[in-house]
Amino acid sequence: FVSSDKFNYECAAIFRNNDKGRSFKIKKSRVFSLKNLDVEGRYVKIFIKTAGTFFFLDEIEVIQNAERDDNIERVVPMNLTDLEAIVSNLDSQGELAQKIKRTVETVKSNKQLIGRVFANKKIEELKAIEAKFDKINHTFISFPKIKSLNKGVGIIRSEIYQKSYGKAYVCIPADPMNDLLDKEMNLVSSDVGGTINLNLWQAEFESAAINIINCSKESLRISALLSEVKAPAGIVVDKDKTFKIRRGIYVQKYNMGLLADALVLQNENEFEVEPGEVTQLWITVFNPTLSAGFYETSVIFKAKTLESKPLAEEKVNLRFNIASIKFDFDIGLNSYVWAYPEVSNVTKDFVSEAMQDLQIHRTNIFVAHESSIPFPQKFVGTKSVVDYSNFDRLIKMSKYAREYLFYFNFNE
Repeated sequence: FVSSDKFNYECAAIFRNNDKGRSFKIKKSRVFSLKNLDVEGRYVKIFIKTAGTFFFLDEIEVIQNAERDDNIERVVPMNLTDLEAIVSNLDSQGELAQKIKRTVETVKSNKQLIGRVFANKKIEELKAIEAKFDKINHTFISFPKIKSLNKGVGIIRSEIYQKSYGKAYVCIPADPMNDLLDKEMNLVSSDVGGTINLNLWQAEFESAAINIINCSKESLRISALLSEVKAPAGIVVDKDKTFKIRRGIYVQKYNMGLLADALVLQNENEFEVEPGEVTQLWITVFNPTLSAGFYETSVIFKAKTLESKPLAEEKVNLRFNIASIKFDFDIGLNSYVWAYPEVSNVTKDFVSEAMQDLQIHRTNIFVAHESSIPFPQKFVGTKSVVDYSNFDRLIKMSKYAREYLFYFNFNE
């Protein structure tokens, strides 16, 4: 991590030690060479991760600039304020080879659909990127280099999607229980702009999913909103109390790769989709006050380029039939809530709403971090003074929890 002012640090690179299988009792020195690292910064922090634990190792102050080697590739540090970008960059190296392989397989099996000449050209372009990837030193991870190769693959995939669908972006109904993997491609779908049909009991929680594919060579800003709800006579539906729109973030899953998980409460906020990227929205339906009957609405997608050029709207219809049977809401089902919703860059502006959304998902055990536990902080005379402010804030924020789970760390 490098810094110019000793306060704001940015991640420049990661080194991986692949020397596995050694006993922890054997002490072995490690030497890392920074031959290909050239970043601006006076202060350098080095962190070591062992057995799942991060700890500070050393801090270096650079007194004098070394002579510049023009053959060294410039590395731009990555800002650590974007949670999603960090997750994506950390996992992207292991996924890139698989993504290239799956894209080539998809193109080969769909030559008749997209054209043989076009398909062969894209395969050649993918092989060229694969050759560049194979030359990378995979012990040293340069974020900009991996990101650049990933972007190249994304643009090729966007051209393939464009050839298949003929649109700047498409919205396709999907089964929320089916895994959406970053490396997969779906070139044939008859459900573009189709209809989702749901059946549920009164007071039941149900979800639908929509895959959004960016078929253009530009990054797109997209938002989703719901139209007015058609309901049985005499019933007025409050959309804010009935629907939640959540967006999938790609997370690493063991033996599967990057898997889209609906982690972000999105609603009508804009989100960015890179060229060739597939993202997934979950539309959740839950309103215990709605009576039996047939309801209908539409999910309307609005998109624009980063230069604010508007694109044509897309629409997916959502129909749901509520039966006369009532779902027992007060069931004894508990699961864990993520302990740090307030630190996420994507939820910090609406933490309370996010917590309520989690409560509806039966996630009603809150895990409290030890930093929030009110241990004595200082002494006045012979009496200890306990600061309850963090603890009070935690309880207030997680008021929907039924139980609280505390971990005490006495190792120190």
